Amino acid sequence: REVERMVLFENLSRDYEEEDLIEFIKKEGLEGEVYYAADPYAIISMDTKSARDQIIANRNGAELLKKRMELSALVDRNRLFIGNLPKRLDADYIERDLEKQGGSFLSLSMKSGYCFITYDTGLEAHMAARRLRKHSIEGTRLTVEFAKPTRARKVSIQPSPITKPISSAIADKQPTPDNNSTVTHLSMSPRFTTYIHLNFPSKKTLFPFSSLLDPYRINASDAK
Repeated sequence: REVERMVLFENLSRDYEEEDLIEFIKKEGLEGEVYYAADPYAIISMDTKSARDQIIANRNGAELLKKRMELSALVDRNRLFIGNLPKRLDADYIERDLEKQGGSFLSLSMKSGYCFITYDTGLEAHMAARRLRKHSIEGTRLTVEFAKPTRARKVSIQPSPITKPISSAIADKQPTPDNNSTVTHLSMSPRFTTYIHLNFPSKKTLFPFSSLLDPYRINASDAK
């Protein structure tokens, strides 16, 4: 993905040109192109992810036009955590202020004293974070961080025995070992094997349901 090759150049001179950045990269023996340029930062798309890592490791803190630059990898997240929001202010007022300063967003989840903002892309979130970190609401400086990715919750379903009564009309139609036994209910084991509970005059016996399809298969050895 292209975002994995992007480098954020910050603290640039207000007099810089895009050609200055390209020349700076070429001196490192690398290739890249200007993806986004503003004042005083820019985003450069490198040819490869390894080239991104190389330029950051070797040239972070280097000077360009007498300004010491800050180089970092563009974070591939589109959700921001905004903290230190004044609790006394109306939520609608805060939402309008955040949109005015940070740009349009997909959604905003407001809590007491903080919120989460989701942007369309990681690039938009990165640019919004940079602007909002310098912003204050009613004299209160905001806390701005990239929100941690949410993890899907794992749901474990354990099989459990199920017992379901059946009507006497259905029970009368089931084949039974003798005329004195009756089917009382169905049950399902944890392995989802269906059994039939039979009431004999002398005892209760459990047979596999499949054996009842052939009454002659039922004998004392089938009982469990």
